[in-house]
Amino acid sequence: MGRCIYNVPELLKTETASYIKGVHNLMTAQFSLLSQDKLAKSIKQFENFTKQKFLQDNENNRILAYQYLYTARINLYFLQGNFTKGLRLVPFLGRNVERVWIVFRHTPCISILL
Repeated sequence: MGRCIYNVPELLKTETASYIKGVHNLMTAQFSLLSQDKLAKSIKQFENFTKQKFLQDNENNRILAYQYLYTARINLYFLQGNFTKGLRLVPFLGRNVERVWIVFRHTPCISILL
C-alpha cells in the first residue's frame, strides 16, 4: 500500500476517509486483476491500520473501514474458491449491518434521505 502517506503521519489522521477509500480502490483493483497474494497482503495491512485509535474514535471512518475490509475479505474468499469460509461471515455481517443502520438512522442528514 501507499508508502508516501506514511512519511507524513499527520495526513493519516486528517485525511483518514480519503486514505480508506484509496485503499478500497487498491483492493478492488487487486481483486479485479485476480492478484490473490497482493490482495491478501493489502487486507493484512489494512486490518492493522483499522486498529489505530484515531480511526476507532470516528464512527464514520470505522464504518467505512468495516465495510471495505469485509468486502475485500469476501472478494479474497471468492478468488481462493473458499466459499464456505465466506458464508461463515454472513451471520456476523448481518448482526453488524443492523448496528450500522442504527447509527445512520440517527444521523439527521441521512434520515432525510431514507
